[in-house]
Amino acid sequence: MILTVGYSTGNRTVTGPVVDGGLLLTPADRGKFIDLIFHGKFSTSPGANDGIIRSWVRKKNQPAYIAFHNITDARLDKPSAVPASEQFWKRGYLMGWSNSGFDQETTFHLSQIEYYQSRPAALPSP
Repeated sequence: MILTVGYSTGNRTVTGPVVDGGLLLTPADRGKFIDLIFHGKFSTSPGANDGIIRSWVRKKNQPAYIAFHNITDARLDKPSAVPASEQFWKRGYLMGWSNSGFDQETTFHLSQIEYYQSRPAALPSP
């Protein structure tokens, strides 16, 4: 399975490319726990291409996180039609499909979803 990231201005309008981060899972990883961390930061002003999307992965028994994405030129405008106190990430989703090597149907179990206000200590510097 390959980990990709894409982003949008909403209303099914793609703002930037879908970026392939590399091979996330192989058949040997079946049944293992995996930590995924995503970091998103809005652009500094409307239309600026300086938003950030980063991702890290750590599989069971790996000592450290591995960087998968380091996008620093994303256009991620804040939702200006709402008050500043409500200009935050409202939604996102994980979407997947089975790649060759996996059964036709692959089930992912998600747990322990957390939001961080600052960088987790275990992550390497970008």
